[in-house]
Amino acid sequence: MFKLLKWVYAITVYHPLMIIFLIILPFLPLIIYGSISSIIDSELPQSTGLFIIVFIFTFWIYLALRSEFLGKIYKKITILLPAAQLSVYTCLGLAIAHSIINSWAEDGTPTRDKAIFFAILAFVGFRLLMSVFYWIFPIARPKRR
Repeated sequence: MFKLLKWVYAITVYHPLMIIFLIILPFLPLIIYGSISSIIDSELPQSTGLFIIVFIFTFWIYLALRSEFLGKIYKKITILLPAAQLSVYTCLGLAIAHSIINSWAEDGTPTRDKAIFFAILAFVGFRLLMSVFYWIFPIARPKRR
């Protein structure tokens, strides 16, 4: 009975949503970047809930990594999960930059130049942390002889 429920969940809920997420995920950094440039141009804050969206994508990828049953398809198509992880990490760095720019547009506390500098610094710092993470835990392991 439990196996049947796992298959029903995988076919009706998990995999259809993951397919939609994998289609949207490559374009999400571009959407966030467009939102950041819109804030800078109009100087008006936007409330988009980016962290919630990135959290949902991250949770779905976590399920694929932790569940042997749900992750079978991603072990066969090996590029899907690393590409999704890279895109989610990029989205997270851009979401942090978005919140910095959004706080400038809302409060005007740091100057525009400082907010842009801190946003770029946050994104670059996040990308450097991601590079260190993938240097320690590489996606492709070298073949052993």
